[in-house]
Amino acid sequence: MNWYVYCEANPLVNVDWYGLVEVSIRDYVKSMGGTVGALYYDDYFEEVAITFTANSRAITITMSGRNSHSISATNTGTSLVADSQELARFFYGSTLPNYGSVISTPSTGGSSNNSSQNAELTQLYELSNEYLAWMRKAEGVILYPFLDTADNAEAKNRQNVTVGYGFTFDNTGRNWDILREELGGTDAMIKTVINLVYNGSNLSQSTTYSITPVEADRLFARIAKKYIDDLNNAIILFNQQNNCTVTFTQYQFEAMFDYSYNNGLSNPANSINDPDKIIYYYLRQDLAGAVAAVKRFGNGTRRRLNQMNLFFYGEYSFVDSAKDVDLNPIRDQLGF
Repeated sequence: MNWYVYCEANPLVNVDWYGLVEVSIRDYVKSMGGTVGALYYDDYFEEVAITFTANSRAITITMSGRNSHSISATNTGTSLVADSQELARFFYGSTLPNYGSVISTPSTGGSSNNSSQNAELTQLYELSNEYLAWMRKAEGVILYPFLDTADNAEAKNRQNVTVGYGFTFDNTGRNWDILREELGGTDAMIKTVINLVYNGSNLSQSTTYSITPVEADRLFARIAKKYIDDLNNAIILFNQQNNCTVTFTQYQFEAMFDYSYNNGLSNPANSINDPDKIIYYYLRQDLAGAVAAVKRFGNGTRRRLNQMNLFFYGEYSFVDSAKDVDLNPIRDQLGF
């Protein structure tokens, strides 16, 4: 596997903010404005090592990955790599940055909850490992293209096809670029898959059109970037329209991301003033309004209830059941 696949094959410029795979420690530290020392022989470890410094913290890691700070580093033969979440925890004390209209990066040392600092801060894009585990339970993973029975008429008219963790494409050409770049598919192959699915073919046993779990992760990582971008823009627009600086925690941002992703809401900015959309209430952090909006359409689905529980209570434990006896405790907590 290519360790830099989530960095768009350009690890010198990009960093794997999603934490789905290990990243180059050198590239991570430099992207945060830190410094990378020269190779030297470390007497303590009795091995060649290198020192990385960022945010006034330094760590020495040997060429075999040994260090005194419990970072799980590995030498790939070309670079030292580690999980970006572990690096964030060491250099910045947390894997859960706050998100808002403008979002603090660890290098600023600031918090996005401090509105007086927001004008100087830049956006940061990351989904936590906690949310990724939550999402995998919510979505499930299907490693072959299929027709989702939950798709509405408009999606079916576009001949919408789903694969992996809810990744979708259709006959309009939507997301074909990602399929080409991540899976090496051609336009002819994509058209064939769509035709097969809508002609009733079951591709569950197909070795030609099935994907691997790693490829499912890659597809999700790529599409997530688009939704995160659009969501950040919607938050900025909301604050501009209301002349305010409303910020959101990591789990609130991820709940809004999940709403957008699950509903195929590629441009949430169009819904920030629509009281029929739950993101309207998320942006206003209005629990009672969100409950009332959901109750207009029923008593809340498994996905929506877990999502609301994540937004309003930061609960990453996903209740993977459609039974009322299991979901009623969430309804009670939310005030249904």
